[in-house]
Amino acid sequence: MGVLGSSPLPSGRTFQPTKFENKQGSTMVPIHDAIYYPPDDLFFTADAKGRLRVWDHATRRCCKEFIPHHSKRNLQCLELSSDYDILVLANFDGMVFVYDVKKMLAHSGIAPISFRANSTYITRVRLSPLSNLLVCTTKQGAVKVFRMQDIKASRTIPAEGADKREESVTPVWDFGSHPGWIWDAAFVGDSEDFIFTCSSNRQVMLWTLKNLGESAEYKCHDKPVVCLAVKERCAGRPVNQFGGGRNAGTHGSRVDATDA
Repeated sequence: MGVLGSSPLPSGRTFQPTKFENKQGSTMVPIHDAIYYPPDDLFFTADAKGRLRVWDHATRRCCKEFIPHHSKRNLQCLELSSDYDILVLANFDGMVFVYDVKKMLAHSGIAPISFRANSTYITRVRLSPLSNLLVCTTKQGAVKVFRMQDIKASRTIPAEGADKREESVTPVWDFGSHPGWIWDAAFVGDSEDFIFTCSSNRQVMLWTLKNLGESAEYKCHDKPVVCLAVKERCAGRPVNQFGGGRNAGTHGSRVDATDA
């Protein structure tokens, strides 16, 4: 894993990235996702051996390691809340793991809240701006939205314990927008009412959680869309595409756009 600084460089100069070598023994292990934790200058990584690893940016060394699930299945993605208090991960088997970051960093043996969010591959997890909602995108073309209060009320499963039963949490919204894989999701600005999604079949969709099923499609891509981000200064524009009524059909009304 390489990390580049965010400061602009003078013309003609190059920047040597900080390099972290993620190994098991002498073998390099693929990292599927990484995120920066500013309060302590740390990085969290999710890798192909089912490990959540904590890296010290200054020393470039792994200072903590966690195995969220006894299966040690590939960890696909992770998400950190805007207040840095909650860390969420998901693996290839549809399991989701929720850590209290401060407790996790203080105690090496801490177990996450664990539950099955999907029957198979979860591509991305996203927390809403106030961390009240968790969105899981999937390979089956579905988007599942969970309330964090429901997740926190579920039973904690020991990561390495004998109890291998799986807890399930019922999503408050479960909708499919694409025949292909949904790769990413993003909330609009500070709102918890609107979600963008993107997929392998070239669709970018805008969904409203106030009126489930109301959606708008943005046709501006000729290849699969695998990630997205929403700038706050543009956040108010797409929402007006809904108008006053519910759009017809499961895919909503089609909207031509070049800046989705």
